[in-house]
Amino acid sequence: MPNATIRGEDDTVAKYIKMDSSSLNSTSDDDSVNQDNCKSTRKPVLPYIKAELRCKIQRKRLSQGLPQLQADFTEKRPTILTKVEHEKQIVRKERNKLAARKCRQRKRQITSLLQEEIRELAEENKQLKERIRCLELNREQFVWSMLNNQVTMKMFGEFV
Repeated sequence: MPNATIRGEDDTVAKYIKMDSSSLNSTSDDDSVNQDNCKSTRKPVLPYIKAELRCKIQRKRLSQGLPQLQADFTEKRPTILTKVEHEKQIVRKERNKLAARKCRQRKRQITSLLQEEIRELAEENKQLKERIRCLELNREQFVWSMLNNQVTMKMFGEFV
């Protein structure tokens, strides 16, 4: 590869960056000295790459029939508020604080109500389980008494 040339698509980026392939592939000590000299005289490549990409994007947009892309990268300066705007902002912040406080309070109330309901339902569940246990005991006693009664009836039935 003799010389590789990177060129932008626009006239404003018609600058060339030439890279000699022989200097890239050699590894002698003399070349390291030459590379150090080149670093001090070499210009940064990033602006050229950015400009080339910008041109490629513009060319693609124009080929698709889209308008030219205009990008403005100025930093926003803080806007100076008038006294009325400043007062409105303060009132809005106060209302927001109040609304947030009410929201947190409602959330706490709902949480406490739900915890109370959980406690009540757990107590009711405990009582129902105890009632089930008592009813099962009563049923077992009744079944035993019925069985005993049938045995007794059979015994008395034979003697009567």
